[in-house]
Amino acid sequence: MESTLFTTLTVTEEASLSGGWYSRKHRPAPRPTPAPTPAPTPAPTPAPTPAPRPTVSLTGITQVNVITDSKYVEAVNNIKIG
Repeated sequence: MESTLFTTLTVTEEASLSGGWYSRKHRPAPRPTPAPTPAPTPAPTPAPTPAPRPTVSLTGITQVNVITDSKYVEAVNNIKIG
């Protein structure tokens, strides 16, 4: 009966047993990319100055509310200004 023994050799061990040589090629490390410079943000535009509002005078305000139970009229507001 025959038996076969399998062993696992590293690449370096296999190369040294066969009389050759093994050399791994090292890749250079990737260079970090510089962060992009953000574009300068323009200065905010100042809000326009609102136009002056006229002076309003309210005198003699009268308000009359009429509320009924009628199905036709729920509320009547008579407002008099001036």
